[in-house]
Amino acid sequence: RLDAAPDIWLGYVSERGWGVRGHWFEFDHGTAASYATAPGETITGISPLGLGRAPVAGTIAASSNLAINLFDLQGTYNFDDAKWSHLLGIGVRYAHMSQDYRANLINAGTQIDLTSGHNLNGFGPSFALETKRRIGESGFAVYGQLNGAILFGHAHEAYTAVNNGVLAQFTRAHTDVVPTGELEVGAEYQRNMGRAKLFIQAGFVGQVWWGGGNASNLDPLGPSSASNSNFGFLGLALRAGVRY
Repeated sequence: RLDAAPDIWLGYVSERGWGVRGHWFEFDHGTAASYATAPGETITGISPLGLGRAPVAGTIAASSNLAINLFDLQGTYNFDDAKWSHLLGIGVRYAHMSQDYRANLINAGTQIDLTSGHNLNGFGPSFALETKRRIGESGFAVYGQLNGAILFGHAHEAYTAVNNGVLAQFTRAHTDVVPTGELEVGAEYQRNMGRAKLFIQAGFVGQVWWGGGNASNLDPLGPSSASNSNFGFLGLALRAGVRY
């Protein structure tokens, strides 16, 4: 389903165009589903552990969650002319990403409980490029922005499977490199209020995490590692602010 996520920028720009700004983005949402098998059907859980992959006829309840918190601190440079406005930014990003998966497979004689999760804490360089084209003196403009970062950090994975009381588990930790990118295009309206300039923006935005994996961190057709798989966001950006 469609979910909302906060995305906040706060910055300062000098009269010469040099400035500094901070950025915070958070996404923390999950989903759940259940199913009961029809006669002749079985269900197999997603797990790297053989104990958790026994086919079962019965019911399953599964849930997953994705949480991201990221912070940017950038130095910026703005330059304008009569119709165009541009911004270049470079700095550092910190991000925490976690994904979790849980499933319960049950019938009259069997109960299988599966959990898995992986997370990343990473730092790395970030950059930004923004441009805006004003439409006459109407206060309207079209804009585009590109943001990216390369995160270097520590990743941790943990898996458990309990089949009728028999436990199997596996954990590992490793270093990881995860590039991220974001592209947004849209329209802006700005209105002068004394020394302040109020603005609203609406645009389409896409964000991708290369190598971010998935909630079980497995390829369901394998099952093999999905550490190199990608995930992303696609949606509508609505933003309001003040320039002073």
